[in-house]
Amino acid sequence: MTTVRNARLNVLSGVHLSSVPDPQAIQRSVSDAQCGTSDPAPVVAVPHPGREMAVAVLQGQHSGPDIHVPSAWQMPGKAVRSCPTDSEVQDRWMNQGYRSPPSETISLEISALHEGGPQKGRMRGTPFGCICKGMKDIDARTTAPELVTIALAKLTPKISEFCPQFLWRPSEFVVCDSSWVNLSSVPNPMQPYFYHECLHPGSQKNSKTPVFKPKQFLLFVVVPESQWQDSFNTSAAQRPILHDIALMSDERASLNTCSLFLRTSSNNSEANEIDTNAQATSRKRSHQRSTSVSSATTHSPPSKKTIGTIGTPGHDRVKEALQVGGATNVDIGCVLQTKLESVVFYPIPTIHLEEILDDTDKHAFGLDQEHSFNGQLRFDTSSDSLLGVGGFKTAHIAHLLLQPTAPTGLGSLPRHMIVLKRPYFVGESTTNRVYKRYMLAQELPILFREANVLYWAKSLLKMTYEFIDHAIRHTTDLSMLDWITDIPRLRFVEAGLTLVYASTSKGASTSSTGSVSGAYLLEEKIDAKFTKFIHNVQYSSCLKPDNDGFHIMQFLVFTQHIQYIKTDGLAYISDYQGSTTLLTDPQILTHPSVGGGTDIFSEGNVEIGVERLSRSTSAIVTAHGPDLG
Repeated sequence: MTTVRNARLNVLSGVHLSSVPDPQAIQRSVSDAQCGTSDPAPVVAVPHPGREMAVAVLQGQHSGPDIHVPSAWQMPGKAVRSCPTDSEVQDRWMNQGYRSPPSETISLEISALHEGGPQKGRMRGTPFGCICKGMKDIDARTTAPELVTIALAKLTPKISEFCPQFLWRPSEFVVCDSSWVNLSSVPNPMQPYFYHECLHPGSQKNSKTPVFKPKQFLLFVVVPESQWQDSFNTSAAQRPILHDIALMSDERASLNTCSLFLRTSSNNSEANEIDTNAQATSRKRSHQRSTSVSSATTHSPPSKKTIGTIGTPGHDRVKEALQVGGATNVDIGCVLQTKLESVVFYPIPTIHLEEILDDTDKHAFGLDQEHSFNGQLRFDTSSDSLLGVGGFKTAHIAHLLLQPTAPTGLGSLPRHMIVLKRPYFVGESTTNRVYKRYMLAQELPILFREANVLYWAKSLLKMTYEFIDHAIRHTTDLSMLDWITDIPRLRFVEAGLTLVYASTSKGASTSSTGSVSGAYLLEEKIDAKFTKFIHNVQYSSCLKPDNDGFHIMQFLVFTQHIQYIKTDGLAYISDYQGSTTLLTDPQILTHPSVGGGTDIFSEGNVEIGVERLSRSTSAIVTAHGPDLG
């Protein structure tokens, strides 16, 4: 013993033997510090394996020695102030002086329940709001009051969020374990509550020393039935309707591991009011779970609902519905006649005439890839979808589905109903009139010319309204105010050319996959009454004065003269037809000098119409607006 002591003293170089502290003084200092009878000296806690005795050296004029001791009351690596207050010393020693670091921990799963509601067996509560919090690394020596504080601090904010309109009373909440024991009324509140359930017999033979094994325990924050009823009555109009649904089987309602069965408790007093802002010392683990129908989908109020009387529909009505419904079958013909094709849609824009004249690339409608849209076209090939048959085109109802949808015009709706037009020719037959389709090489040029005519007609009509609006803004004739409001506002339908791309290849006679297999002209549907206002070889009315669209026809004749004048007698729109707001299928008539003897725009470009219009232009313009010429 003397040899060991002398070896340790040699380490203290430069220190006289008389400066070595008295071991009894060290023992008294430690004892006084643990008992809280005096202020302990500054201590730095350093763990020493093997419970080796610490060596201390007296420093200066301190009233007591600086001591290196095992971690009895301070966490490793943390220093304590040299002059703590009395309250700090008391709290420090009461909470940590007799406890080792929390190496023995448990896990908690805390759920919210309310009393009442649908119950089964000996179950005492009903989950609500899927409110559940998981916590781990909780000190196994935590007492019942501390568990109450942790549970309320974690779930009270969640319960408040479940129904923020109601002023909850956390002081009435009760915290129970899985056996429905009120933790606020346990006989020994200062004893560790779950610690003894984690102790198991040792695995070694003849060993009586218990072994600690971590476990997970359930806690429930229970809302009293009276407070739950108050919350339901107060906020029934602000939160979703609650439904009464019975609980599932005992296994589904067991809340993962334990059922809510009754265990005898010594006292059932209410929980005292606690500080819900108390901070737990463990790390949080939060999750959402659904263990039963009541906890996953519904919230059950403790009130009954009355079901109104259901009347009898009547024998004859039920019989008729059964006969019709039971005999109905799928329409195979309709299903087989429906086509769904992959398409690329090229919308026809409406641009200023000056822009067309200034840019050679815009002299005609083009298949602009930058402004095209991919999608699908769905239509019925039967006669049921046929809207009508014109002079050389048929019109069918179809639906356009673009991905993504167009910002405006056709295809701007997810399932846009439109009109599909295709040219036809009449086949030779001795009995019936037979409509036949062109080959793709013939059909596509016809549809392209139709799209180009509509492209120019949109621009010429836009120019006409710009001219009229400009003349109105700068007129000095107050008499014009009497008829300005009667000027019709029309436009041509939104339209576009669509190319169909083959998705399959069936042989050498069909289009290969990915190539163009068809073409359609798509237009906006006109729901109003359809009227032919002006024929393409006339500049006079197709209607009588008593017709509802006669004033529309007069205005359209007036627009022809404006277009003739503004284009210096070279072109104007003809074949006006449609409704009182939308026009379609126009023709562009040009002066003979424009075509030079060749057909331009379309076969409907009858040059004699321009010659007839030129002879009456001055009279028409003067009659409809003396200042517009």
